Amino acid sequence: MPGLTAGLNIGLSGLTAAQNSLDVIGHNIANVNTPGYSRQLAQLSTNTSMNWGNLTYGTGVNLKSIQGVRDQLLNLQITQSASQQSGAETRYQGLQTVSSVFQDDGTSGISSQLNAFFTALQKVAGQPEDVSLRTNLVGSAQNLLTTMQTRYQALRDAQTSADSQVSALVPQVNTLAQQIADLNKKLAGEVNPQSDNDAIDQRQALADQLGQIVGIQTYVDNKGMMNINLEGGASPVVIGTSAYTMSTIQNTTPPATAPFFNSVVMSPNASGPFTDVTKAITSGQMGGQLDLRDNLIPNYEKQMDELAAGVAYNMNLLNSSGYSLDGTQHNLDFFVGGAGNTNHLPTSVQVPPDAVGQVPANDYKGMVLALKVNSLIVADPSLFAAAGVAGAAGDNTNAKAMVALQTSGSTVDATGAGPGAAASGPFTTFLTALITKVGTDTKNWNTTATNQENIGTALTKQRDSVSAVDLDTEAANLITYQRGYQASARFVSVISQLTDQLINSLGV
Repeated sequence: MPGLTAGLNIGLSGLTAAQNSLDVIGHNIANVNTPGYSRQLAQLSTNTSMNWGNLTYGTGVNLKSIQGVRDQLLNLQITQSASQQSGAETRYQGLQTVSSVFQDDGTSGISSQLNAFFTALQKVAGQPEDVSLRTNLVGSAQNLLTTMQTRYQALRDAQTSADSQVSALVPQVNTLAQQIADLNKKLAGEVNPQSDNDAIDQRQALADQLGQIVGIQTYVDNKGMMNINLEGGASPVVIGTSAYTMSTIQNTTPPATAPFFNSVVMSPNASGPFTDVTKAITSGQMGGQLDLRDNLIPNYEKQMDELAAGVAYNMNLLNSSGYSLDGTQHNLDFFVGGAGNTNHLPTSVQVPPDAVGQVPANDYKGMVLALKVNSLIVADPSLFAAAGVAGAAGDNTNAKAMVALQTSGSTVDATGAGPGAAASGPFTTFLTALITKVGTDTKNWNTTATNQENIGTALTKQRDSVSAVDLDTEAANLITYQRGYQASARFVSVISQLTDQLINSLGV
């Protein structure tokens, strides 16, 4: 029944509740600068009431729960925004490196060397009998190929670097996934997983880090477990207390865009079965590196190959049909491949139109690296076929036709119709469009990265307004619970005095 003992219990419950609430406030204040920390609230509720006669008495207060203040939708949006931002930033940084490949100081760039080659052709056309000018033409052609091959190899090196970065990111994905699964396991072993706010915050922070590396989708099930899939649902990453394993497997059957680069696979464990998720990964640092490796850089390489094929094919077509300085038709291609030519282009390179089983994306692939100036012409520049008629040493009609290639609008095959059906050009216009494309892509990804960063900042501010610790609010709550503690202590003191008086008065 109600009495002094009941009153003492009520006072003690007030003291305990106030003390526990002060502990929660202290924890918030201590973590005011902790990244990813969500402020916590002490949820108080009345104790079970007691009936006595026709009356119902309260029995005090208890700390029902400690609730973390967080918005799951905002957390999801921030994770996805971080993936988009880091993916765009990775592409931008990669393209900044790539753009240096196409820089031209007026003497050593591809454009400069291409113009120098045609200038040398013009000089030979002006004086076809001058062997020194022919020798200069051969040197200019070699310089053009060397420049293109050096820059092309730089693109290949950038692809290899991106592939290495993908492999380096895989262990980080596995580590973070395992840590999230371990936290799920920790929470699953607790009586009330929802009350372990610090573990929940740590798990969310790990998910944010994972999202910066690879695009993910997260959701928390009704058991409080965070489950994670790769973007688009390509594969699970974390299911409850189990983490999947990401691995890389070297592709021994080279696709058109990435010969012998690594494929990214997922498996329940490292031994398989494996699910290839390479094409599904488009966000995060890994998505950016894969896009650089498999799409952006190969597209620039393809256009360089098409340009090289256009120059080589059209020069070879004319040179093989013309006449050398001795007035003889030697049927020599000016540019050749290591294994010789077929239809005026290197035999080792796939040339459209495509036969059955050929992959169009492989058209002209590796053309730049395959070409060299015909060794016979290098040894004897008089074999260059400047003349268009037999036995006319001073004739220049064929050389003039070669010079005209510089301004021809149908010299580059960019559609896969075949070199004889080329519809693009001139060479300089095609090259300028390629350089412009690189610059535009770089600028666009920089803009995207900036925009995503701004979105992420706005979302983070919004989350902070909900979840972050505000010292002014905590100070106000501190005073509130301090006063409550003091009042409960005073109440307990009064009950204690009454009890003492009762005992002394009755002599008990």
